Amino acid sequence: MIVFKFSDGSETQSRKATITMGRDTNRDISFAEDNLDIVSRVHARVQFRGEWYEIIDEGSHNGTYVNDRKVEGAVPLREGDIIQLGHEIGPTMEVRFEYDRQRFARELKGESSSLSFIWIALFGLMFTILVLFGWVLSG
Repeated sequence: MIVFKFSDGSETQSRKATITMGRDTNRDISFAEDNLDIVSRVHARVQFRGEWYEIIDEGSHNGTYVNDRKVEGAVPLREGDIIQLGHEIGPTMEVRFEYDRQRFARELKGESSSLSFIWIALFGLMFTILVLFGWVLSG
């Protein structure tokens, strides 16, 4: 889950694969009341790419920035990054990630059972090689 912490201290969080930002009230994160001349109606979007989130400017007039660098193309987001819509004057938000600890634990258990299977397979292969090697030496 991604969390956006705004400069006024408020937060919004999302599990969506695509999060839209802009002045349009149909955006997931809307800046309709403030920043009318800074934030474009369709300003930027954040997308989940399987293992990370990235931000893409949607052709906004004043640009999208991550840590004071203009977004060109897709820019991966990291914990603590600061997104700003419109350089030096637009709204800012800090990026945080929160993980579902139970899901993470289930994934780890699944991974460890896969590793157990690999170890058993390797042991079986080594045993077979040793048996064949012993058979070759005895014959």
